Amino acid sequence: MPRRRTTALSVCLVAVAAIALVACGPPPEPAPKYDHNDPITLGNGGVPGNASAIAASVSADGRWTAFRSSASNLVPGDTNGVADTFVRDNRTGHVTRIAEHTADAPMISRNGRYVGLKFADGSTYGVHDRSTGITTTWTGPTNLSVPVLTDDGTRALYGAGPSLGIFPSYCRVRDLATGTETDCPWGPADFGTVGLVGLSGNGRFAMYHWLDQSGTGTSGYYLWDIETGEQTRLEGDIVTLGVINVVSDDGSTIVTAGLTETVPPRIHDVATGTSEAFPTEPEGMLMPTGISPDGRWIAAVSDAPNLVPDDTNGTVDMFLLDRSDGSLSRVSLAFDTGAQLELGALNCGKHAGQVLDGGRVCLLAGDEISPADDNGVADAFLTPARS
Repeated sequence: MPRRRTTALSVCLVAVAAIALVACGPPPEPAPKYDHNDPITLGNGGVPGNASAIAASVSADGRWTAFRSSASNLVPGDTNGVADTFVRDNRTGHVTRIAEHTADAPMISRNGRYVGLKFADGSTYGVHDRSTGITTTWTGPTNLSVPVLTDDGTRALYGAGPSLGIFPSYCRVRDLATGTETDCPWGPADFGTVGLVGLSGNGRFAMYHWLDQSGTGTSGYYLWDIETGEQTRLEGDIVTLGVINVVSDDGSTIVTAGLTETVPPRIHDVATGTSEAFPTEPEGMLMPTGISPDGRWIAAVSDAPNLVPDDTNGTVDMFLLDRSDGSLSRVSLAFDTGAQLELGALNCGKHAGQVLDGGRVCLLAGDEISPADDNGVADAFLTPARS
């Protein structure tokens, strides 16, 4: 009798659960779980690439990696002998090749649905919709940045920074439904080369300026909120070279690059017009690569040996600034031992999908970073979350 009662109770609970499932829908999928020792640029079946991963970006939840690789064994039938762009589901390990013969770092949207692309001819750009599998392409000026996309897939932001009036520069927003493009707002006709010099990873904010045709005058720098149309003139000393500055998703913070010891990196507060230095002024180059969606973490790549103690490898490393306490850490360290990497590490890309909430950073490194990596070429990794 006790057994029968137990069985009846189990049937009853199953029935109740079924009713609840029908009423409320299926339970949400569990949050993705990762072993940070594994590269996020593996092929199908967890196969390590037989050539280097060149660049990558990661969705805000860490599930989706869009990456460019010259490996031929990531998916079946890859026989073109050139670098292609792939998307990997880090939860299931499934990999799809979404575009062939591409250039530069792909830009994945924060929600992981859309991927901005640039092709090897230098003048073809595109957007891949991961949900539909459709890639839309268009032709534009040569060698602009890879489009950065909004989560709803309606808009792409791309361009090129001014270069002393010698080379053409652009700052463009493309309406992906109509194919029409709008320049960043600019001034009088004699200031005609408007250029993109920074942007936010969610595609909402563009930082830009324009030069006159002779290269002798400049407008100063502006931040454009594309959603509201608001333009803010930026105060303080800002030096730029190309699309190298990063902007927070809410437009409140801009991090400018440090190109030399005489041009140090700065963190700018847009509302107050003030700026602050990094905790340690680098004795060398420091290039910001991204700001986390919550604005707490800033990732940067640097060859400076003085940012943290015991940096003696004499090469480029990846660093992470925690704005909540001002601490600066080197994150390109061996996952199992914490030892510095003899070959250092590089950034996966820039702007979109480079640093996630929790302080996880996308970086490119060789086998020495992880005991799970032994293919002898560079791969992309997500560093462990920080407290």
